[in-house]
Amino acid sequence: MLLHIIRTAIRYAKKYAIHSLINLVGLSIGYTCSILIIIFICHEVSFDRFHKNADRICRLGRIVSSGDINYHEPLSSALITKMLQQYFPEITDMVRLKDMGKTMVGYQHNNFYEDDIYYCDPSIFDIFTLQLIRGDKSAVLKNPYAVVITESMADRYFGKTEPVGNLLRFNKKNDFLVTGVMEDLPKTSHLEINMLCSWGTLSSQNDTVLYNRFDFECYTYLLLQKKANYKELEKKIQPFVDRYFNKDVKINNGTLGFYLLPLKKIHLFSNLDGNPPGLISLIFLYGLLAFVLTLIVCINFTILATAQYMKRAKEIGIRKVNGAKPATLIMQFLCEILILSFIGLVFSLFFVKLLLPAFSRNVEEQLTFSFFTSPVLFIGFILLTLIIGLLAGSFPSMYIARFQPFQLIRNDFIQQGRKLGYKNILMIIQLLLSFLLIDQTMLVKYQLTYLMNMDAGFIKKDMLVLPVFDKNILQLLPLLKKNLKDQPGVLEITAVSDLPGFNIPRGSKIPEGYKKNEFQLMDEINVDDHFIPALGIELIAGRNFSEEYPTDQKSSIIINQLAARKFGWKDPIGKTIQFAISEDRYATGTVIGMVKDFHLSSMHRVIEPLFISNAPEPLHHILIRMRSDKVSETLSIIERQWNSIYPGYPFQFTFLENKYDQYLRTIEKVVEILSFFSILAIILAFTGIFSLSTFMAILYKKEIGIRKTFGDTTRGILFRFCKNLIFQSLVTTILLYIPYAYFTRDLLQGFLPYATRTNYLVHIKAIVMVILVALLAVAFQSVKSAVANPVDLLKQE
Repeated sequence: MLLHIIRTAIRYAKKYAIHSLINLVGLSIGYTCSILIIIFICHEVSFDRFHKNADRICRLGRIVSSGDINYHEPLSSALITKMLQQYFPEITDMVRLKDMGKTMVGYQHNNFYEDDIYYCDPSIFDIFTLQLIRGDKSAVLKNPYAVVITESMADRYFGKTEPVGNLLRFNKKNDFLVTGVMEDLPKTSHLEINMLCSWGTLSSQNDTVLYNRFDFECYTYLLLQKKANYKELEKKIQPFVDRYFNKDVKINNGTLGFYLLPLKKIHLFSNLDGNPPGLISLIFLYGLLAFVLTLIVCINFTILATAQYMKRAKEIGIRKVNGAKPATLIMQFLCEILILSFIGLVFSLFFVKLLLPAFSRNVEEQLTFSFFTSPVLFIGFILLTLIIGLLAGSFPSMYIARFQPFQLIRNDFIQQGRKLGYKNILMIIQLLLSFLLIDQTMLVKYQLTYLMNMDAGFIKKDMLVLPVFDKNILQLLPLLKKNLKDQPGVLEITAVSDLPGFNIPRGSKIPEGYKKNEFQLMDEINVDDHFIPALGIELIAGRNFSEEYPTDQKSSIIINQLAARKFGWKDPIGKTIQFAISEDRYATGTVIGMVKDFHLSSMHRVIEPLFISNAPEPLHHILIRMRSDKVSETLSIIERQWNSIYPGYPFQFTFLENKYDQYLRTIEKVVEILSFFSILAIILAFTGIFSLSTFMAILYKKEIGIRKTFGDTTRGILFRFCKNLIFQSLVTTILLYIPYAYFTRDLLQGFLPYATRTNYLVHIKAIVMVILVALLAVAFQSVKSAVANPVDLLKQE
């Protein structure tokens, strides 16, 4: 019997080929988009789960609470971390990682700039699942100046030569002995590691991070006992912090504390100051879009199935006369729909294989899917297809099967179908989903354009960035400036400690008028005397740093307007600010100038009080501003001068604009992907509207024929059909869409601090676009019926 039902289903699919094709295309598009989104979501939630101890690992970070400020960062003090392990039995083990920053690594005559190099404790191999290919995990990081490198680094520097036992020179100064090689970390790791250097090296260098409890430079991971609750431990840590920190320091009448973040949550929930928001909001957006796509597919499927069964009414009536039971007919209809649904799944899996590489490039992740590596996911897709088929096919099959044979043969059921309220509900849902998809896509693009065009308060265009690794580069910087001085393409040259972007450090300062223990948090950057003119920053009071004032490098500072307002200084020039030079020693700086507020951090963070110093170091970057019309030739000149003055230092550069706008460009890429899926979803929604208009044309077929017989015009018939759609659009807009638009008018301001309020023109454009396209779909079917011969409309089949 089942085989007979399947054969019949295939025969009817061929007979009603156009309906079947429309259904198949809609299903394939919907399934393909949903599956791609689900694969992406599964990839994102899988981060760091490959570690055996993933459920027991937490990252330690600090919280500075000061008035209305709650500053979070994923860094902690190396000294206090060691004390925590001794103080709390819940902590089984811990590992500290200190980022070495961009480092020049050399072997023989090859030198490369590398990131993701860390000093770390030997316990890293006991806490994380890192596979050593060469070396003993208990010994590889035991001695100072030992380094473990990844396979990719071993291939880069040594090729086929055995790496263990060879020396790598860091920044042309320190030699590190390669003691081990480990596998590259999977792409689903929030930690990116190229090399691991022994923690004992810091002891040999007498690094302050080892004994300064206020030196927050380490990423710390704690391995907890199996039954330990990280929330309970977090509560216990605060009294410890009060004892060792807050008894000596009062930060703007606030407190200093630590927080714990489970390893599995780091990738999605790291919404911290100095870092872009976590990806959980993006996952939510993609998940919502997948749900909308699935819903649209169900609605379209239901509409098309109902329309198809109405065309087969007489055939169904005759089958019922010949003894077919309702249960048999329902099984027949469901089987037809399920077959079509599974064919759509097969096609969509084929399209997923084709599109997955391009989609992976767009989301900048290595996404994979196969039946063998993702069996659970594949079974889930089959179950989803089965559910969609049953949901979409249940109503039309049961609705048609319940009519008596004479009602089906005489088409009496059509009169009842015209009274069905569900077709209006389906139309309203389709319109609403189309409104939301178009509106939110346009809204995010509007906000992104606003932020991209927003004045940062300084010049970032055509600004070349060159790395500084040691004092030799800074000592020869005057020579580089001299040689480039007369070049028409070079406008300004300066050196800075940190690049404008989202990793600007913060420090505790004591401004004049505050007590010794009342610290204020300020963004801080160290620059030379050319920084302000090079970046075109507006100096609104006092003077700039100058070589004519030798004291500037020790005791002069420049602040921004916000700092003056916050500290209550009407005239900041001459005011003093104390800043720490060690744990127990403070120096005093005098304010010599005030600049207009500018966005030192990216647009995802608000402007904060700024402390600009002029010390000889640290200065880690050289910025060269070039003329826009001479960038290419000027780059060649700078490269020649660099290779001449700094032989052995690779000429590796970036552009400040690209780095500063990196966060916004990430959002832009997300918007592009969402726009792509939204467009496909909108196409599916309009396919549904078109299908619904086909359904309505069937219901009103005889009425149109009678009206034509009595002289009604094509324009009149068109108006009768379209006025219903206009009414439904107004209902959708007034009852559902306008309240939604009102309550979400400030939605992005929680995600982007400088996002503007919603422009209501965006909502109006979305509404107009949807209504126009929907009218076109309905008008097409209306005109098609209106121009037909009344005899053809009225005659019985």
